[in-house]
Amino acid sequence: MTTTRISRRTGIALGVAAALVAFPTAQQSASAVGLGHAPAASPSATLPATGNAIGWTAAVQHQTGRDDDHARLVMVSPAGGTVQVGDVSDDARIEDVTLGGRYVITAREVFGSTSQGDQTRVTAWDTHTRKPYNFRLAGTGYTLAFAGNGILVAPASGKGVTVRTFAGTVRTRYADVPVATGGPRGIAVSPDGRTLLQSGKQLYLRDAATGKVTRTVNPPSPAVNGSCDPTRSWTPGSFVLACRGSGAGDDRTYRVGSDGAVTALAGPGQAAGGIWPTSGGIVTNVGGEVDSGPFVLHTAKGNRTLPLGSYAEPTGSRGPSLTVVSDIANGGTVFTYDVTTGTRRTLAGTSATGGGRYTSGQTIDGNQ
Repeated sequence: MTTTRISRRTGIALGVAAALVAFPTAQQSASAVGLGHAPAASPSATLPATGNAIGWTAAVQHQTGRDDDHARLVMVSPAGGTVQVGDVSDDARIEDVTLGGRYVITAREVFGSTSQGDQTRVTAWDTHTRKPYNFRLAGTGYTLAFAGNGILVAPASGKGVTVRTFAGTVRTRYADVPVATGGPRGIAVSPDGRTLLQSGKQLYLRDAATGKVTRTVNPPSPAVNGSCDPTRSWTPGSFVLACRGSGAGDDRTYRVGSDGAVTALAGPGQAAGGIWPTSGGIVTNVGGEVDSGPFVLHTAKGNRTLPLGSYAEPTGSRGPSLTVVSDIANGGTVFTYDVTTGTRRTLAGTSATGGGRYTSGQTIDGNQ
């Protein structure tokens, strides 16, 4: 976990939605600056009224480029096309979206441009009513996610974790876990928003609603003298753990189950930029945060490089398909890629699918 990257994650228990609507009417989004004039939504796309929204992607859409002052939060349909939600700032990112697609968190980090110093400006959106709810946090580097009947706010220090209302009021304050020497640690939440994995001196599984530690897990032995960061959930009942060991070849990626079992997912350097499950095999990004890619499909029969582009950003996976946001320099589209057949299908970013260019997204895939 870094101080310049707010982590993306997961979902929330579907039953939480009703409790979240009872907040006062919000003022203008802290992420928005009244921009407008972004590309029109596709008239054919309609958000699910109830249930889950598997395959939908919450994304930031621009009109012409990354800094065009015409950015908007949209929901991208798995059938192609978009639904507009509201205007956001150019640097806003998608932080989380609920399983039903009803609520989305966007946030932006502001460095030293206000009398209050560095800030993180958080907006929770109701995609059905288009209402934004917003609050501000002092400092940057937070993990933000739907969890425990509210919004999980985890500082970069790993201490002072809270669950808050859409207005930013603290609902639950976690007891601090022992934090290891050497810097901040990560946190990841299950798709139903009920369980989270946090790292410190050890790994801690917690009940998201209460913050109670339900299980303590020893870190994998190759990284016992290094550090391990939870990065996301892997399946509904397990988490991805990225570990940097103390010796050459110790960096590995693991799966941590809700039962505390730890198993290796990828070897040294194979998943430096991320990892995704598909029915055709495990996809890893061997690059980093600056140059994402190449992306490699790992199967029992061998490995294969995928033609996703050097700066592509996978936003989710389901069955044999990845959903991907391409870099603006490479079109800025949202597309799916079938790792088994090699079929590519554009969902947004053309005149037929709502237009615009895309810079950030998160797909509702049931896993993250």
